Amino acid sequence: DSMRAQTGRHYRATTVQQLRDSGIARLREHLHADVSPIQLAGPLTNLASESGKQIALNELSRAALVSFWSPGCAPSISDLSDLAGIQPELEARGLSMFVVSRGGRGRVARDTALTRLPFAVDATGSLHRALRQWMTPERFLIVPGRDAAWRVDLANSELPLLAAAITAGIFTPL
Repeated sequence: DSMRAQTGRHYRATTVQQLRDSGIARLREHLHADVSPIQLAGPLTNLASESGKQIALNELSRAALVSFWSPGCAPSISDLSDLAGIQPELEARGLSMFVVSRGGRGRVARDTALTRLPFAVDATGSLHRALRQWMTPERFLIVPGRDAAWRVDLANSELPLLAAAITAGIFTPL
């Protein structure tokens, strides 16, 4: 995946098929290694959606993958293209997804429209601070009813497996 090559993160080279073949115990182990809880530095806050509607993160009806990006960051733009390709599968498997930027709404709308991903703006930076998010691209998992978040260090190709594992109850973030 482009994120692996461009951000310098060390993703496991395990493929989705290898995980499926190795069974549920191995799948749980792999997901718990790469989806790690973080200490919130503040409350999860509301964001403004594309239409200006407020998104209440603490009132989500299902798990959500929040992907931070910056309009001026080439790896972020590349990552959005990858995510756009798998977003319908994530939604079908019960995982909501939206991208978040601190940038102005006009610039965000232009760049995000190319990938047709739902986006939100964290104009005050309060969600960035709560999640201790400082670099892009970077992803977090937010689960309904939990005042917590998890940093997601999975390759893009592994995200549908995460969605399926959450929906099936095979993986429950701790």
